[in-house]
Amino acid sequence: IEVIGGCWLQINSFQGGGVAIGISCSHMVADLTFVASFFKSWTEVHRHLPITHPPFVAPNHADAESLPRHAKTDSPRNMATATFKFSTSIINQCLTKVHDTCPNATPFDFLAALFWSRIARVKPPKNHHQTQSLCICTDFRSLIKASLPIGYFGNALHFSMLSQKVEDMESGQLGGIVSAVHGHLGGLSEEEIWSTNEGNYCMYGTELTCVCMEHLVFEEENESLLYAAMFGNNEKPVHVSCRVGNVDGEGLITVMPSSVGGLSRTVMVMLPEEELAELSKDEAILELEPAMLLAGCVDH
Repeated sequence: IEVIGGCWLQINSFQGGGVAIGISCSHMVADLTFVASFFKSWTEVHRHLPITHPPFVAPNHADAESLPRHAKTDSPRNMATATFKFSTSIINQCLTKVHDTCPNATPFDFLAALFWSRIARVKPPKNHHQTQSLCICTDFRSLIKASLPIGYFGNALHFSMLSQKVEDMESGQLGGIVSAVHGHLGGLSEEEIWSTNEGNYCMYGTELTCVCMEHLVFEEENESLLYAAMFGNNEKPVHVSCRVGNVDGEGLITVMPSSVGGLSRTVMVMLPEEELAELSKDEAILELEPAMLLAGCVDH
């Protein structure tokens, strides 16, 4: 069913009980924040409740066809996906360990640094490269002076590059990388956001990309927008999965809120299947005791 502006809805009802609801749309049209707020609005209408985040269409909303696409690699590889779920207690311990280096670190800062550094170890070596780079994707609704509402129908994703020296990545000292991620996000300016989005619009390019969804966690309510949609009282979603289609190149890391709230986070990783197989055995990740869900490869 097409529900709004090229967003498609599918509902699967299982014989053993339970329902899976999927929403699909082009990221050139709308981002995850809008999709999450739209889904929550739908459930609020169903329950005859006021809409918390009404859909908002800006008058200068860009046509998806006018936005330049990022070039794809010539020989895309088969990609596979793994999901890692980390508890609040584990994330709290990890943030405590890096507190001296980065006292204000967020769960995203730590997990982005962890997976970036561990993925770098399973990637084939790049000759003559002195640095490792990570493309960080973040939502800029609240980062601009004329802030956009949560229900903004459009794409408010900003992509920026962070680089670290190879020796720093291989040192095993995670605190410095955590601090670099935190400082990078804290240093984003509105001028940079607009200059990037107007001139060289990039959507999930060939670099290793990490998506930040910390803005979807509402600390005062101790819940996430991803899990706030309910068709009945206290009937929150059991699991929310977010997949970006046609990802190739270096891969994608998505750090999401988890269903249990607090500091717990879910990390979805999409990599070439041989690299993901190695990452799934990484001791530095496994010692944090994540619950893991492995998926098969995705053919292009």
